Amino acid sequence: MNTYILKTHFFLTALVVVIGGCQEDPHYDPNRPSTPTGLEVTKGDTSVFLSWTAVGDASSYVVVRGLQLIADSLTSPSFVDDFAPDTLTEYRVYAVSRDGWRSYRYASDSGYSAVPSGILPRPPVISASDGSNYKNCTITWSGGRFATSFNIYRDGSLIAEKFVGTSYTDNQAPVTPVEYRVYAVNDNGASTTFASDMGNKGYFFIDTFENDVDGYVINPWTFRVDPAAGYGVAYYTEGSPVVVSGEGYEGSSKALKIVNGKAQLLCDWGGAPVAGKYKITLKVKKANGGFWMVPNFSGAERVNATSDWTSFEIETALITAGSTFNIKVEPDQDGDPAFFDDWAIEYIAP
Repeated sequence: MNTYILKTHFFLTALVVVIGGCQEDPHYDPNRPSTPTGLEVTKGDTSVFLSWTAVGDASSYVVVRGLQLIADSLTSPSFVDDFAPDTLTEYRVYAVSRDGWRSYRYASDSGYSAVPSGILPRPPVISASDGSNYKNCTITWSGGRFATSFNIYRDGSLIAEKFVGTSYTDNQAPVTPVEYRVYAVNDNGASTTFASDMGNKGYFFIDTFENDVDGYVINPWTFRVDPAAGYGVAYYTEGSPVVVSGEGYEGSSKALKIVNGKAQLLCDWGGAPVAGKYKITLKVKKANGGFWMVPNFSGAERVNATSDWTSFEIETALITAGSTFNIKVEPDQDGDPAFFDDWAIEYIAP
């Protein structure tokens, strides 16, 4: 008798385990219907139309938009969403068996309603980068209800038309701040107003001498960018050029003064970190005579100077990552002081 009871208990326990395991495994559950397939979401003027391939062992269907149940007990493989959003949203369709069991998996597609005729989109909200990246300026935005794309302007010039997305990278951005405008666009036209923000890329390198104390001497091999950064920028000098106050360019307080000497700016010790062009700019002044600008990537150029600041710039050819470049500046050796300021390198994307 005891043996019989133990065997019965064992049999019932094993049966429960087997049945429970079958119900948890979709491959062994005869109650679950097959997964719907072929879901297509088509936009209309104010609605979204869904259609899918009928499931033979399903008695009805369930439709989910995003995370919201919007229809159940559908008996035909189609549905019209009259309250569809105007932004791209995922739709899911589940099959339901006669006993109320839902399919383990679902058919999926995304869609949105078309914008009603004559309705222009709303302008977005924009933010542009502030010069922290020397490679480019990134513009991001949000909003723009009823928009299907965006037009982007830099300082009044169209730089991207019918752009799809909410972030744009301007590889041709200048180093000085400019206005970026973003208009929202749909089939009815562009928004009547725009979102705007000021933005720019940063310099690859710039030295204004403002962080140096008055009287600081720029000795040979003075590093301005530590090679630990992956590349090095340094000065080689002759004649002990010194930082002085009261001579800065356009309101800055300091400049570099050289008498019967020279200065060379080198991008070396790793070279250029990325491929592209590099533009070197420099402000110089000297009451008499002038300067020789001697880059290692092109011929020497003569700059005639005056007691007013003169701008000089020169651009490398397209160079590969790791390439080195430098420029030597030699004022006339006549005993008159020469002044340098805002020695900068700008990266230009290929």
